Amino acid sequence: MNYSEKISLSKETIEGEHSLDDFWSWYNARLAYNRFQITEIPLSNVGNWNYNDTEISHASGKFFKVCGIEVKTDFYGERNWYQPIISQPEIGILGFIVREIKGVLHFLVQAKMEPGNVNILQISPSVQATKSNYTRVHGGNSTPFVEYFLFKNDHSVIYDQLQSEQGSRFLKKRNRNMILDLTDADFPNSIPDDFFWLTLGQLKNLLSVDNIINMDSRTVLSGLPNYTIGNLSYSKTVYSESLAAEDENSFRTLPYLFSWIANLKATYGIETNFTPLIAMKGWVKSEERIYNENNSSFDVIGVRIEASNREVKTWSQPILRSNHTLLNGIVIQEIGGIPHLLFQAVFEPGNFDGVEFAPTVQGSILEFCTDSNNPNLKYSAYFKESFLEKEVLYDSIQSEEGGRFYHDQNRYSIVHLAENTISEIPNNYIWLTLNQVKRLILINNIFNVESRSLLSCMI
Repeated sequence: MNYSEKISLSKETIEGEHSLDDFWSWYNARLAYNRFQITEIPLSNVGNWNYNDTEISHASGKFFKVCGIEVKTDFYGERNWYQPIISQPEIGILGFIVREIKGVLHFLVQAKMEPGNVNILQISPSVQATKSNYTRVHGGNSTPFVEYFLFKNDHSVIYDQLQSEQGSRFLKKRNRNMILDLTDADFPNSIPDDFFWLTLGQLKNLLSVDNIINMDSRTVLSGLPNYTIGNLSYSKTVYSESLAAEDENSFRTLPYLFSWIANLKATYGIETNFTPLIAMKGWVKSEERIYNENNSSFDVIGVRIEASNREVKTWSQPILRSNHTLLNGIVIQEIGGIPHLLFQAVFEPGNFDGVEFAPTVQGSILEFCTDSNNPNLKYSAYFKESFLEKEVLYDSIQSEEGGRFYHDQNRYSIVHLAENTISEIPNNYIWLTLNQVKRLILINNIFNVESRSLLSCMI
């Protein structure tokens, strides 16, 4: 059996080493067994953090900072604004361990508590750790299984790429997304209680449940090689035909795409400059929190955490709290009989290389660009219940990264429209086949994390 067949078998296997009923019993048991308490506190009382007029930083100089920036761009017209942003230049590890169990590939997941999780525990990759965490700056316990990713055997690598975090909230933040097959490695037969083995088919099932598979798991799963892209039972033709499309038969070829990106970068720009937190126009810095005068985006608050299953059992930290549930959605439409996905190139203040591909609609873009001509407003109509001429392929509420964002949930949706529903697109939008997407995702800083979250739902 070749690797493509192994992945396909795992994708079709719903009853693996454990059943989904077993999974839910385990999940609920971990939730009941561990002790968690998250309390909102004033930013001025966040222990081991320096909160001053310039920034919020940890006493160790590690982990992350919350800084103020001024943003200037000529994308969507001349605009400028101020905002807080998370500066965390360290490259963390987000990695799945995969092993064959009784002839079927299983993914090692963990029930991970993050202070911002709306439901406390969500399913993370085998390893989800910042560099400060896995080098134990906090003085706590070591990160289980991280040694396999730090000292990997190159033959075990299925996927290994640096990928970005939210460009509207993080400043040039990237993590190493990895999948390692350790079937032939010396790996323990028993695993800690907070870990569990799932097949790809079980993960696919759980991706349809609100707020269970966390953002870090979703971004890594989006990087599975192209032969693993799925056929959801109710949309087999849409995904399989788009994946099978040759580049020369696509609406735009990859050489055209790279030239198009280069032209956007040469035509538009975005500039970010640090500014003291106290000097951010439109924002209020108080003892309690940092907030936007118009309540249009997010706040920065403080939290105190107690968690019995983390490397450190108690700590305090700043965290971003969004004020709205936003829509992130991809439109799929046939062009020349081939299903294409509609993406937009966006300039966000935290993007590593200026431009990244966002979904057809990305709600965070509207936070600082409320112009009525913004195409995100126009295309949002296709995701409304009142628009009946669509096939809903995916729709759920999913959480953003709970380590930095507090109760941050967004709606993720994929809709299939009839051919010619959208006939013309703005110059920063482009149609891509799934085949092209899966080739491009092997390159870093092409698709943003909102796009990758949606692509993971197509396994």
